[in-house]
Amino acid sequence: DYGEARRWFEEAASDRGGPHPHAAEIAADAQYELGLLYEQGQGVTADPVKALRYYDLAAAHNQEAAASLARLRAKLARP
Repeated sequence: DYGEARRWFEEAASDRGGPHPHAAEIAADAQYELGLLYEQGQGVTADPVKALRYYDLAAAHNQEAAASLARLRAKLARP
């Protein structure tokens, strides 16, 4: 159920300072997953702007897949 997944990812994405020793990494992974949901319109209305926002947040926190997407977007944007 993508709607349920979205709720869990949103909760995890906002818990950067939680007691878990890997809270920041978990939050970044959740931000990336939210980007995927919004990009693909799974459990939410597709919204490429929100997808990019979540990808950028994840990339800023060193989430590797999101960082790779950011590098690819930058490369494709060059003339």
